[in-house]
Amino acid sequence: MSGIRLRSTDECVDVLYDDVRLLSCRSGGSDGGAPHIHPLCTPAGRLLSLDQPYDHPWHHGLFFAWPNVSGYNFLETSERFAGRRGTVEQVAWCRREVVDGVARISTRNRWLPEGAILPIIVEERDVSVQAPIGNRYSIDIEVAIHVDPGTDEPEVTLASFPPYHGLSFRPQRSLDRARLVNSEGGKGVRGTLGVSARWCALMGQLDSPPGWGGVAILDHPENPRHPTPFFTMAVPEKPFAFIGAAPCFEEPLAIVKGEPVGWKYRLVVFDGVLSSDTLDVEWEMFRHEKPRV
Repeated sequence: MSGIRLRSTDECVDVLYDDVRLLSCRSGGSDGGAPHIHPLCTPAGRLLSLDQPYDHPWHHGLFFAWPNVSGYNFLETSERFAGRRGTVEQVAWCRREVVDGVARISTRNRWLPEGAILPIIVEERDVSVQAPIGNRYSIDIEVAIHVDPGTDEPEVTLASFPPYHGLSFRPQRSLDRARLVNSEGGKGVRGTLGVSARWCALMGQLDSPPGWGGVAILDHPENPRHPTPFFTMAVPEKPFAFIGAAPCFEEPLAIVKGEPVGWKYRLVVFDGVLSSDTLDVEWEMFRHEKPRV
């Protein structure tokens, strides 16, 4: 069967194009952790994402999480955070369909502090996947978070430390030597870590089948703190690679009850290498699209 199609279970939605699984949206649950995307693959089926590595078992491919929300850690599951941990739980699949050739997957999630009955944050998440064109395809991810009306807290604070937060991607080990570039001409960790940019990309050698590939994260101009700072790593001696849009890298963000905050990102997933000029064109097309969530 040609074109985009979905294959669903209670805990997972696969997005397929022809015979290639592009990605899987997972609810967490039996997979562990918060809702996330894994595997994430290039149009040719090369695996990009890494799930639950030994060094950071709370990393689940492509995910959205914060390690400090009003003092609660909604990312790291280490016992040293006992009593101050939180979990992001998927409440429902709201939408799982293909419309005009675009896969649309929407969920409702809740952010629950350890030991609490009521969440402090309610989240709406929308994932849209376009069919590949040539060597690349795009994923739009929109997230809106609200202070839960049932909590006594008038606001919650998304902290600036630790700086690894927001929309985050942990790539395969072969990308620990990845090339990092951004829209401002930055290269490597030195030129991209903490640097505000319209987009940031990570690309390198992949396995199965061997070849180059990568992912770019594009920040929408209507997002808070646009252009966003990025948190990046590419450390082969550890080994460790990471890329994420981190809007609170420089200062925290307070979310007031009744005033939701949202972000819209586009991921460009590709085989081979994409030039900065190509990614500039991709961002120019993206900037004119209005957020839905």
